[in-house]
Amino acid sequence: MQRRTTTAGTVLALLAGLVVSTAATSAAADPAPPPPGNAQSLAVSAADRAAASGLDALAKGPEETYERQAVTPWVNDLYSVAYQRTYRGLPVVGGDAVVLADGKGAVRATESATDAKISLTTQPTIDAAAAEATSRARLASVDKVESHRLVVRVKDGHSNLAWETVVAGRTATAPSRLHVFVDAATGKVLDTVDDVKAGTGNSQWNGPGIPIDTQNSGGSYSLRDPSRPGLSCADYSSGQVFTKSTDSWGNGQASSKETGCADVMFAAQKEWNMLRDWLGRNGHNGNGGSWPVKVGLNDVNAYWDGSSVSIGHNQSNQWIGSMDVVGHEFGHGIDQ
Repeated sequence: MQRRTTTAGTVLALLAGLVVSTAATSAAADPAPPPPGNAQSLAVSAADRAAASGLDALAKGPEETYERQAVTPWVNDLYSVAYQRTYRGLPVVGGDAVVLADGKGAVRATESATDAKISLTTQPTIDAAAAEATSRARLASVDKVESHRLVVRVKDGHSNLAWETVVAGRTATAPSRLHVFVDAATGKVLDTVDDVKAGTGNSQWNGPGIPIDTQNSGGSYSLRDPSRPGLSCADYSSGQVFTKSTDSWGNGQASSKETGCADVMFAAQKEWNMLRDWLGRNGHNGNGGSWPVKVGLNDVNAYWDGSSVSIGHNQSNQWIGSMDVVGHEFGHGIDQ
């Protein structure tokens, strides 16, 4: 059994290493598999028991619990089970955890984003309205306040009761969907996390005649993937997914949004296949789904906003739907 404490961003990288080492031992032992259809349920049950008992890296206080969030099948009969920690019913942001279990019901590893011991009041001194005003001030302009909630924010081994407010708008230079954590006792900003992540502006082309999966409905074709739920490509200006009467997309010119979308679909579909074939991952999001993309952002950049990707242009006004840019932006979603 392994016990390590790590940051959430390194959990999957560590588990990938465990998968490789497990593959070698699994091939050598070659034990009898469990009955068909039971492997995932056995793995999840084992992971749930580990979380409930506070096994190894999942050590927790009496007022903390783990709530299962997602199950991701890996290779070699392994399953990654993700959990959200709570304290007195409040989400612990920065307290997520992962259990790696196999289809025979054995826990192979446990990982937690923190080993901080939480002991604090859950009664705020600062109200949500005051926290919202503080959060708004972090952006140059605010389009809307999407949500707010009371949480326990854990960072660098310290825990604080905080208001998490999500504000959408712009910084001085770029779009933003900003999570602002305001100390519920002092009103000071503890931390900010922006869902909008910037990519590079280096364009590549995927070549002529690239095969892409599209949707056909009643003789009309659209840039929606029929076998990768959620993946589509739209015009940024109108928000409409590209649709036409023929299944031929773009003109080979990088200044065409339709061509940009053809490149995007090709790159995203290849990444989906790579994740499936190399890691056994079920879709971009790990649960059989993907995200929509829009081409036509008037910016020399590309962005991930927490639930979708926007593709801009390079200095030559060519849409940058290249494999490196698409892979970079989708990578933010995978890591989120």
